[in-house]
Amino acid sequence: MPILSDYILNASLLLAVALLFDLRTPLTADRPLSVRRALLGILIGAVGIVIMTYPVIVEGSLVLDTRGILLAITGLYFGPVAALVATAMTIAYRGLVIGGSAAPVGILFILLSGGLGLAWRALRGPVRGDIPWGEFAAVGSLVALIQLGLAKYLLGADPTGALRSLAPVLIIVSAVAMTALGLLLRARVRRRLAQRKVTEREASYRTLIEQIPAIVYRAALDEMSSTLYVSPAVAALGVSPEEWVERPQLWAELLHPDDRERVLAQIALDRASGKPTDLVYRLRRADGAWRVIHDSAQIVNDAEGRPLYLQGLLFDITEQEAEATKSLLRSTALDVAADAIAILDRNGNIEWVNKAFTALTLYPAHEVIGKNPRELLRSGKQDHAFYEQMWGSVLAGKPWNGELVNRRKDGSLYTEEQSVTPVHDAAGNVSHFIAIKRDITARKALEMQYQQAQKMEGIGRLAGGVAHDFNNLLTVINGTVELALPAVQDRPELRDDLLEIRRAADRAAALTRQLLAFSRQQVLRVEVLDLNRVIGDMLKMLTRVIGEDVRFVSDLAGDLGHVRGDVGQLEQVLLNLTVNARDAMPEGGTLTIQTRNIEIDADMARRHVTVVPGPHVMLLVADTGVGMDAKTRDRIFEPFFTTKAPGKGTGLGLPTAYGIIKQIGGSIWVYSELGHGTIFKIYLPRVDAPIVERPSGPSRLLDAGGKETVLVVEDEDAIRQVAMRVLTRQGYTVLDAASGPEALERATAHKGRIDLLMTDMVMPGMTGPQLAQELLSRQPLLKVLFTSGYSKDAVAQQFGMTDGHFISKPYGLAELTREVRRVLDE
Repeated sequence: MPILSDYILNASLLLAVALLFDLRTPLTADRPLSVRRALLGILIGAVGIVIMTYPVIVEGSLVLDTRGILLAITGLYFGPVAALVATAMTIAYRGLVIGGSAAPVGILFILLSGGLGLAWRALRGPVRGDIPWGEFAAVGSLVALIQLGLAKYLLGADPTGALRSLAPVLIIVSAVAMTALGLLLRARVRRRLAQRKVTEREASYRTLIEQIPAIVYRAALDEMSSTLYVSPAVAALGVSPEEWVERPQLWAELLHPDDRERVLAQIALDRASGKPTDLVYRLRRADGAWRVIHDSAQIVNDAEGRPLYLQGLLFDITEQEAEATKSLLRSTALDVAADAIAILDRNGNIEWVNKAFTALTLYPAHEVIGKNPRELLRSGKQDHAFYEQMWGSVLAGKPWNGELVNRRKDGSLYTEEQSVTPVHDAAGNVSHFIAIKRDITARKALEMQYQQAQKMEGIGRLAGGVAHDFNNLLTVINGTVELALPAVQDRPELRDDLLEIRRAADRAAALTRQLLAFSRQQVLRVEVLDLNRVIGDMLKMLTRVIGEDVRFVSDLAGDLGHVRGDVGQLEQVLLNLTVNARDAMPEGGTLTIQTRNIEIDADMARRHVTVVPGPHVMLLVADTGVGMDAKTRDRIFEPFFTTKAPGKGTGLGLPTAYGIIKQIGGSIWVYSELGHGTIFKIYLPRVDAPIVERPSGPSRLLDAGGKETVLVVEDEDAIRQVAMRVLTRQGYTVLDAASGPEALERATAHKGRIDLLMTDMVMPGMTGPQLAQELLSRQPLLKVLFTSGYSKDAVAQQFGMTDGHFISKPYGLAELTREVRRVLDE
């Protein structure tokens, strides 16, 4: 059947439409949409003309072809512009070139086919990639039916029956041709849509990759790790993406020399094992600066598991590393800080503590995290109102500073200085608290020691002043009594009264000596001593003092060093401590005396404000008596403070011991608790000087009489009068003055020689040393005898006098006359 074969050949020309669908992109890619569609319509119209050039001729005048299928599919897939242009071209060709009586019917067929395609497009909407094949076949059959109907109309009758016999074939061929062309174009549409999606996805991925601050790369699995792709972020290293790709060795060249061997070895190991690579190394930027890079990469495999390439990210973590280093330093600084530091949440629960916190509280970190410090450390020394005030302040956003007593894990109490600072979040709300704690237990103890030392110094100065004034009075009393005694030799009752007054004055003088000992203003005969020998010489007496119901234990070091001190005063210290120990053990006990060589270090000196570092000799006196509470311990060295019943003690024993030890440069400490006895520790500076034995035997008494002239200068009238009367009776010519200026006037007015100046040290207007210096400038041979109610050491320290004759008040008349005679005879 030549007609059938011609029609099939004609239908095959439709495949050119699929090619046009692919050709339109390179031909029209850079043109406007309307122009692109018009050009496509021209191409399709050209195909239609070709189709009409090879028609199927039926009955000599009937022309059949597949232009209807072409125009219908054009309207569906290529839109109205392309369909109208193609329709116009085919109409022009049909009417103007082919012509003939059937031209109107042919043009009508063209219009109906193009219209059918546009209607089909309108019904389908924008989705044309999922049209089923049956729909293509139905539309193809419809086009064939339209063409057959028009042909029947044109012929009017089918005398040969050719049209009737051809109709089934035309319908089938049209359906098949439309289906084949439709499926082909549908596949093309789907492919284009898929390509568009891929393109869009790739564009999206590329945009995403280019926006990533890290450098994204893809490298080949060759020896050089040649770069297949690198994102524009590589410009941060001063290198363009093109240069990075073109120079495979560039990455290795930029590696820091100290990192190269390690990094390359790790990459080779990871590739061999197929493990992801995770490295940190340094790369040199184009300007020479080194950047810290975090390289994270892994091998990408195909569906069969074969390795394709290496894909990874390079993160520049230079700033993060620097900040991490700073954070580590800050964290380390906080962790090793001497002060205890805790970070608490808004509810006051602990989130972090440093090492000093655990050292201070004895709680390990894991036991305090999540706990409230008040639950762990509360000592009960602060009331509820204290904590309410503290937390109310910090919750209001205000820092809090103060002192409080807390309890460690082992139950011991300590005093801390604490500051709590609120931390605000971005919204300005309090989110955390920083608590900084400093253990001030030792400092508080030192402050108490210092305050106690200051108090004792103040009491000492007061006691010394009282003793000075009292000694002046006792000098008058004793002098007056001694002057009066010769006049009442024949009146026993008066003599006895005067002797009783003198005995009372002697007892009062003993009290003042103890006050001066406490105030470290008594006269001492300091020499190098063996403390063991001093103790040994007193053992018999001490044993008698403590009684039979107290066991005596002596533990004296065999290699004990020497000390400087006054034997008599140290004996008094031992006696006072022993008597106190005996009184503390009314039902018996043990008294221990121990000596040791010790070295006081700087740490101990810091903990005890009155102790200086260096070698010392320690004297320990301990009892097992009733002990003392803290309040009593704080006052035992105060003059006249006593815990004994009235009449049983003066309260001067321990103050005297305190003053004696302090005056020779030592320290005395007491450790005691109620029911646990008392320990006194005395620390005396150790010296390397040898012991010098004192000469023994009676001293020669000097003749107290004389004919010299003595100038007595004393601001206390009564003392001056007593001295004048005594010296006058001894045959001296006595001049007197109540002050330094008056003494200078008397000396100027006196025509003869003045042999001796006897002057008080402390006087208003002019001191004794100043007066002596002025008179010596006038009379170089003048002898000087100083006197004072203070000790020689005290006035020497005050006036800088290191030599000169001195007599301490209160003095007896015999002592006065002997000292005057001795000074004049030198």
